[in-house]
Parts: sequence; structure tokens; C-alpha cells
Amino acid sequence: MKTEQKLRFLIAINPASGGTDKSDWKTDIDTFFENSPHTVDFLELDGKTDDKRLKAYIKDKNPSRVVAVGGDG
Repeated sequence: MKTEQKLRFLIAINPASGGTDKSDWKTDIDTFFENSPHTVDFLELDGKTDDKRLKAYIKDKNPSRVVAVGGDG
């Protein structure tokens, strides 16, 4: 039997991009991973200290994957 690898995802959300509300993204992502063995953490970007905060988070938590949500294209 194959064992599914447990991954830790960091979801970086840019709430200001594109001028549209991103509040449902977190709910939708939580729902998607609800019955999953994976861990999901969120980091809401502020457009000012993102580089330092993102690097510090990655160093501290060591996520398996980093996913960006939002963006202007």
C-alpha cells in the first residue's frame, strides 16, 4: 500500500492585488484541504515587508510548497 506524503503548504495571499476581495480564497483553500493529510498555513502580504516576512516564515516553518494567491497577472 502506498503511503501519501504529508506536505506543509504556505499560501501567500496578496489581498490588495487586482482590486478584488480575496477573503473567500482562504475559506475555499481550507475547504479543499479539509480531509487532506496536508498542513496549510497562510501569510497575508502587505506589500511593504513581504520579502522579509516571507523569508523568515520559510526559514522558520520550512514549508514543502509555497503558493502565491492573488496578483495582477
